[in-house]
Amino acid sequence: MKRIAAIALGLIVCATVTSVVAQPAGERPPPGCTAWNVNLPAQWAGWTESATPLKAATAPADAGKAAVSVGKRYSIALAPAKGVRMAVETSDAEASPNAHKGILSVRIPADGDYWIGSTQGLWIDVVSQGAIVTSTDHGPGPNCASVRKSVQFPLKAGEAFIQLSDNNGPNADIMVVRQP
Repeated sequence: MKRIAAIALGLIVCATVTSVVAQPAGERPPPGCTAWNVNLPAQWAGWTESATPLKAATAPADAGKAAVSVGKRYSIALAPAKGVRMAVETSDAEASPNAHKGILSVRIPADGDYWIGSTQGLWIDVVSQGAIVTSTDHGPGPNCASVRKSVQFPLKAGEAFIQLSDNNGPNADIMVVRQP
């Protein structure tokens, strides 16, 4: 019985640690926020949910196996940069020796402005119809969110690639949201 209780306690501790990992380490919420990830705008509501684990593709042909949906948070496992071939290659001239990257696919449901937010300061590109889409805005995520970086793109309905690069480590949470 003690062993079962110890295992159950271990699972609770692991679940708690996992949910806290996405919070900025050791940082208090910003002024005006009682906690991280509270009172977020409606389109960012999915950020408060547990992240779905997903392994990023290492080549465009495999990106369909790494599909994300708008409005859902994902915990992305990236690969060492040297082993990844992007849909449109960009310069990694300043990449750290520990740089990781990967490719995701996303189906954009309707034309509009979309934000891609991340817990990391990695580089975010969107490729549509074989070309990198020029971003129109960037910054941190919404107030009180543990989103470290967000980038806005004007996207057309249809399939697109999200290219994540120059991440100093193998993990990043991301989410795609439509600007209302």
